[in-house]
Amino acid sequence: HSIGSNCVENQPLPLGLFKRHLDFFKENKYNVISLYKLAEMIRERKKIITPTVSLTFDDGYQDCFSVVYPMLKEYGFPATIFVIVNKIGQKGYLNFDQINKMIAEGLITVGSHTMNHNYLLHLKEEDIVYEIEESKNILENNLGCGIDFFAYPWGGFSSCIQTMVKNTGYKVAFTTNMRINKNLHCKDLYAMRRIT
Repeated sequence: HSIGSNCVENQPLPLGLFKRHLDFFKENKYNVISLYKLAEMIRERKKIITPTVSLTFDDGYQDCFSVVYPMLKEYGFPATIFVIVNKIGQKGYLNFDQINKMIAEGLITVGSHTMNHNYLLHLKEEDIVYEIEESKNILENNLGCGIDFFAYPWGGFSSCIQTMVKNTGYKVAFTTNMRINKNLHCKDLYAMRRIT
């Protein structure tokens, strides 16, 4: 979520520890790939060379631009930031200028984390549709690129919500279920696990 900042909503990861993570990936020759590359490898059933990782950051805090992005550039590691659309431009969060700059330089991909970060399982169907579809539309209109990745707020989803996400045109969706993704098949693309 947040690296080395005083973020109130989520406990930030200390900057030194984040650097140790990046050093570990580099020194141990981890294959750090974009989510586009990961999705392609899964769809085409390519052998995934281990150890392979993709880096993701949820919520779109401002330190993704001021702290994380310069470090990722230094290491040459791609990452995806899942932004909450109605938080963009608010204090402590990324603004569209910052997001566009990161995208333009080619290292960062942006995904949707809905409009408001509401727990989708507690919403009415029309509100779920709004959170999923409108966030994609607004991001695409403001960033001029496809928004192909989605992260479920608080990790909450159902098979019906997975279908909505898929039908909206997202290519991959992410949970907060903590496990390594092994022996992946196409059905896993809308319930991808992550490690915090």
